[in-house]
Amino acid sequence: MVRLLLVVLFLSCGWAQSKTEAPPEENPCQTPLIMRASRQGLRSIPIRKLPQFWYQVWQCRKSGVGAAAFRKLDRRQLESDYTESHQFHGWTSTWSYCITSVLFFFYLEKFT
Repeated sequence: MVRLLLVVLFLSCGWAQSKTEAPPEENPCQTPLIMRASRQGLRSIPIRKLPQFWYQVWQCRKSGVGAAAFRKLDRRQLESDYTESHQFHGWTSTWSYCITSVLFFFYLEKFT
């Protein structure tokens, strides 16, 4: 009786395991950070999450799926940076204007 019970137990466990499906393979290119970068650009990713983002990019490129997508993403980011660089605005530009004017007046005062 005990042997019959053990045989039934092993058969039912084997049958149950054969019925369970393996989890679907996750696409490493479909992470939230990569999707955010593709929608909003690379500049939208916070600095704290950059190491995680680059690790996910490495895994995506390693899978062979995302090489072309990242070339397109890099190209789009370069074009965006090029169009935005025609303007001189923001905190950095304010400081550069101030430093330029200070240096100009310093040399003007020194040589006159």
